[in-house]
Amino acid sequence: MRLVLLVLLSLIVVDQADAQRGRRRNHEPVELENFSYEKVEFKAPSLDMDEGECGVYLPAGYDNKAKRTYPWVIWLHGMNEDADRFHDGGGAKALDALRGEGKIREMILVAPSGPRRTIYANGEDGGDVADFILKDLVKFVEKKYQVSKERSGRALMGVSMGGMGALRFSLQDPEQFSTVAVHSAAAFPPDPTVLEGRSAERVQRSVQWLGLGELLGEPIDPKKWAKFIPSAIAMEKSPADMKGLRIFLDAGTEDRYGFGPPNEEFHILLEERNIEHSFTLVEGGGHSWGSGSMVERLAESLTFVSEGFAAEGPAVDKVKKKGF
Repeated sequence: MRLVLLVLLSLIVVDQADAQRGRRRNHEPVELENFSYEKVEFKAPSLDMDEGECGVYLPAGYDNKAKRTYPWVIWLHGMNEDADRFHDGGGAKALDALRGEGKIREMILVAPSGPRRTIYANGEDGGDVADFILKDLVKFVEKKYQVSKERSGRALMGVSMGGMGALRFSLQDPEQFSTVAVHSAAAFPPDPTVLEGRSAERVQRSVQWLGLGELLGEPIDPKKWAKFIPSAIAMEKSPADMKGLRIFLDAGTEDRYGFGPPNEEFHILLEERNIEHSFTLVEGGGHSWGSGSMVERLAESLTFVSEGFAAEGPAVDKVKKKGF
């Protein structure tokens, strides 16, 4: 039964495709007091469309002409989502409240809108999504905003499929980010051959539906698969490889895709390899933004991220509260 729960790519495709067709969010203004928010477009040669978009949260008082730099976070959205999901789902308010309470540093958060059906890999339909994030987006943000260009001032976060992407990026190249923090990360076994019968067929159909046949193989090639699955990547890492990378992850016991158990197995794998990390199995927690515990858990992860930044000034500093 546990292995069946791991075969979730197909379930994600069906559920999220239905959501994309049938549910549209009403974008109501989100009032922020400690951040300003703007949507910007930028050149993205890694994508076939040649352009990208991101939502940017700038701390109150941000001055683009100032000599100081700010630590910053990249937030990766889930399947069939975009930057608006963080903004409308409660992420923006949580970020603003934490800053208002002095629980996090001044920082910049950037939420890119990648292709809606993505596993954050190069070679996907639509372009090289990994390069879109790690090259195009980073180049744009570093040029336009006063952000740190050092590992100590950069963090990566994500949810669901974005959580899997964030873990993959940080494990493949631990020198790029000081912290990775993810929620309800899409988790799969390091070896796809453990999936049998209808389970294996569903995963393969999902690979075809997402246009990932060339990327992952038809049938799925275990060697290609291992390059994209965080658990497989972690199996090849030692504590020395991960030195300095702070890892935060959580998943709910009631995750509708069953990501609780495989995330717990990933936690056990990290423990066995003596790779430091923080893991919470959230009792009663659901999946991603559909969980009543998501905003509360986001407060934990953002605080964890803030504590890892080697930024100017004190780790936390009170700002004037307005309505909190």
